[in-house]
Amino acid sequence: MARSPFYISSWVFSPLTLSAMQGRFLKTSFLSLVDCVLLMAVGAIPLVMLELVKVVRQASRLRKAEP
Repeated sequence: MARSPFYISSWVFSPLTLSAMQGRFLKTSFLSLVDCVLLMAVGAIPLVMLELVKVVRQASRLRKAEP
């Protein structure tokens, strides 16, 4: 059974499955909770902007459609 690329990438990059051996092989270190939250917040900025654009466009279409 073939695995999807998402499954493989989520397994490789998941911080919960990163063992000590994988950490040494990939030359990574553990991030603090503050760093993780900061990276998630910065990474979410483009998504929030896209959603805001979508909501504004939908609101303007609704206003134009009203008689």
